[in-house]
Amino acid sequence: MDAYKAAIDDGADGFECDIRITKDNQLVLWHDADMQRISGDSAVIANSTFSEIKRLYPQAIILEELLELARDNKKELAIETKHPVPTGSAVERKIVELLGQEKAVADIHIMSFSWLAIEKLRSFNPELSTVALLHDSYSFAMRRFTSARAIGPGLPH
Repeated sequence: MDAYKAAIDDGADGFECDIRITKDNQLVLWHDADMQRISGDSAVIANSTFSEIKRLYPQAIILEELLELARDNKKELAIETKHPVPTGSAVERKIVELLGQEKAVADIHIMSFSWLAIEKLRSFNPELSTVALLHDSYSFAMRRFTSARAIGPGLPH
């Protein structure tokens, strides 16, 4: 949360976050599948409750907290779903449910390197702003077959 507040102070137009779903169905902002790199603990996000994650890394936040900050400060939001995960498309379903309740954030874009995740999001809500993120090894297929509204080129490009 401190980083997002600093971004506001620096004049950022919006926020980006990576989302994973916890064992207790919370949308936690977390990049890696486990906590090793950040907290030194090997706990797997999908197998941990949010309270267990908070105990190991007190700075962890859930998407609802970031949505509130974005809404209150009129910031755009780019949400990346992380894959592969053992929970299938549960993270996409939960994001769509949450965003269905959240009307005040102007621009929310959901991104993924997973073609299936993008297609699931679009099947849950065709009006969502989705971004297909490209990876060198499968960018042609993603570009050719995605229903995403935008393409996000890989960092080398």
